[in-house]
Amino acid sequence: TDPEWMFRWIKEPKGFRPTRMPQVWDVRIDETPDQKKRNDVEINSVVAYLEAHSDAQSYAAPPAGDLTAGRKAFETIGCLGCHRVGDDQRGMDAFWAASYRTHGPNLDGTGSKVNAGWLYAWVKNPKGYWHQTRMPSLRLTDKEAADVTAYLMSLKQDDFRGLPRPGMDAAIRDAAIK
Repeated sequence: TDPEWMFRWIKEPKGFRPTRMPQVWDVRIDETPDQKKRNDVEINSVVAYLEAHSDAQSYAAPPAGDLTAGRKAFETIGCLGCHRVGDDQRGMDAFWAASYRTHGPNLDGTGSKVNAGWLYAWVKNPKGYWHQTRMPSLRLTDKEAADVTAYLMSLKQDDFRGLPRPGMDAAIRDAAIK
């Protein structure tokens, strides 16, 4: 993912999709504008830390895929056994909706979160990225993986992606360090 997405996720995780991740900043109703600015500086600092301690890798763009075929594959090869997409809460509250099918993450908004090249590589060979993952190799052909990637990349959260990210206020950051 990228720093823009990370900032928004850390600031308001439930603004992206139902999740068990708690919101840590901007939770007090009596926060002043100065406290909110400091919260943004702290969140930007967390993002900077994560970026500094992450391995940057590049991935080739995936082959062109067919969204309709990708959705059909996603719904028939077993993905829904571990993942959920769309509004299938079936009367559950937000906590249970976030917990439902917990073997794999909720995939709503995937197209606003990840790079298509990374997603294609992941779908093709999950253990190639993280050898301890529980995600099985589905032994997809290049075409099937491209189709599934096209479908998952169509699942966007444009409203979340469009939220503004304030820049780092160096004066507030430096005052906090002293």
